[in-house]
Amino acid sequence: MTLKYEQQWPVAAQCFQSFVNSEIDNGVWHDGFQIAVKMEPLDEYELNDLIDALKAAYPNWWIDMHRFDETLRKCLRGLEYSKPTWLAVDDGSVVVADHLQVARFVDFAPLWVTPRVSLDGITLDEIRNETIIGTCQSFDGTKPLRLSLCDGSTLEGELRFQ
Repeated sequence: MTLKYEQQWPVAAQCFQSFVNSEIDNGVWHDGFQIAVKMEPLDEYELNDLIDALKAAYPNWWIDMHRFDETLRKCLRGLEYSKPTWLAVDDGSVVVADHLQVARFVDFAPLWVTPRVSLDGITLDEIRNETIIGTCQSFDGTKPLRLSLCDGSTLEGELRFQ
């Protein structure tokens, strides 16, 4: 499900507010946490202030999205024409797909990038037993796609382009 911006920020506000309230319940306090201590939902401005407080309290949690976006676009040429889909890996890395290729990133750096594995569409569903499981569009329709999490090699679903 894709949410529009007007729908996203209230959900984010509720999540951040709930996290901060949980931290406070566990005896953790940082400057700015008082923003979350209220019965009503946060408004957009309070959310921005709370995010700034969380960035100050937990600086290692945040990534430079502009820098990451630049790296993504260098590695996945199809992002000009499609939105990325991704799966978070337990080790902190991220698997990202455009509509043509899949890549795995660790700290902004590509660990591997597949050759083109889809005619025009990739869906990433899950990671199970060190295998990325999804679907890709082929000449014959939607086909299973399975990639090695370790090196990105195609286990099932590779398209061959001349």
